[in-house]
Amino acid sequence: MYVAWTKHLQDTKEKEDFKRTVYGSKTVLERLTSILNEMETDLNTVEISPKTYEVPNWDYRQAHNNGYRQCLNILKKLINLDQQKEEIDDRQSTSGRQFPITSGPPAIIPKRVGRRPEEIQNS
Repeated sequence: MYVAWTKHLQDTKEKEDFKRTVYGSKTVLERLTSILNEMETDLNTVEISPKTYEVPNWDYRQAHNNGYRQCLNILKKLINLDQQKEEIDDRQSTSGRQFPITSGPPAIIPKRVGRRPEEIQNS
């Protein structure tokens, strides 16, 4: 489940209870996915119509449709519980460390081999 579902909750028990509620609503979310798919199909039908380009400001409408499609895709991704994995909040360490690991040898940048094109022409 994505962090977006539970980031408003502080307590672990509240998060687990909320997760159970969301997973219990799977049929409702599946129906919502169907509705979003229908909306996207309608959008596709409108976009491929030649009449779309007869309007002088068709490019603004296309930009609007692109944003609308992106929103539909974000919503479908958010409510698709079958394909979701637990996301890790980047702001919290999963190992308990406060600082990144910096052990190991420093990065070695190789020297450039060969001559520049202008050096070859001048020789």
